[in-house]
Amino acid sequence: MKELGFIILENGKIIKFGEYYCTIYRNNQDKKHFHDSAFQEMLSKYKKDFPFISDVGSFHVLESLPFLARNHCITVVNASSGSFQVLLPIMVMTTPENISASQKNALISVEKTMNYFDNGLSDIHSFSEDGQEEKSYSTIDDFYYDKVQYPYHSSFQPVNDYSKALLKRYQ
Repeated sequence: MKELGFIILENGKIIKFGEYYCTIYRNNQDKKHFHDSAFQEMLSKYKKDFPFISDVGSFHVLESLPFLARNHCITVVNASSGSFQVLLPIMVMTTPENISASQKNALISVEKTMNYFDNGLSDIHSFSEDGQEEKSYSTIDDFYYDKVQYPYHSSFQPVNDYSKALLKRYQ
């Protein structure tokens, strides 16, 4: 994935932020190469989409993932590891407990982007509106099966039987 992450608003709008570079290739002067500053730049451009964020300049996305979920946003963060090349794709994702139909459609539309994290580590958490963690997932396909009701097609694993059955149901 070329971005540091993206956010999916309740209405299904997908907003990307930052540029992912392995450690050795990051430019310390470029705000787009770091999660917080890249997210803050995105917020300043899309402020009207985030009325629940009052201080854009000091907003820390990594610390605020549960807060974003409580405010009906799905946030996907690319935390991949590697000095010269990606050695381990790592995704941290937070979602609201109840994902809107528009967000489900958006998640289906970014399935190929999510394939970037196949064969890596996924840390996915769903939060209720009162801030309690509702459920967590360690695989993308389990998340898609449970929350999106869609048979996620991993680029590294064959589609399993429950995904095949679910696909038939939605065709």
